[in-house]
Amino acid sequence: MKFRYKIKKISNLKNSFLVNSSHFSDLRGSISTIFSKDMQMKIIKKKFDNSHDKVMIRKKNTLTGIHGDRKTWKVLTCLEGRILVVLVNCDKKSKNFGRHFKIKLKAKDFKSIVISPMVGNSYLCLDKKNIIYYKVLHNGKYNDFDKQFTYKWNDKKFGVSWPIKKPILSKRDI
Repeated sequence: MKFRYKIKKISNLKNSFLVNSSHFSDLRGSISTIFSKDMQMKIIKKKFDNSHDKVMIRKKNTLTGIHGDRKTWKVLTCLEGRILVVLVNCDKKSKNFGRHFKIKLKAKDFKSIVISPMVGNSYLCLDKKNIIYYKVLHNGKYNDFDKQFTYKWNDKKFGVSWPIKKPILSKRDI
């Protein structure tokens, strides 16, 4: 069985994409491909010598700040629950600096977001339990949190409207 996917460019965000993956379901459940080398070469058109696959389990009302860096590509997928994802153009040299894109991802929609360098991402967990898959692609050494840019979730320069007033935040995002 060949899994197919549809790619849609996210306007105002340099090289970021929404990927709708096909899936197969039967009485056992379902199966889908989140990301593959074929997708990587079609979307990003670049090889990487390093990747990390991360899984986060978060509770309702957890919100991350707007994070990113200059070299890392990311693939974000919701495996359980629902999340509100916000992507922000954080390239100060871009005419679209500060523009943002919002989308709700849920486990059963088989969608992923491919996030390019200089695009910050943030997400709010909407269900009691949320499992988020996060693939990180890069060349060279990984830019951990101390080498990333971070903006507060409610930074006024971006004008993001969140459906929450008092989210659960990490110390990094306060």
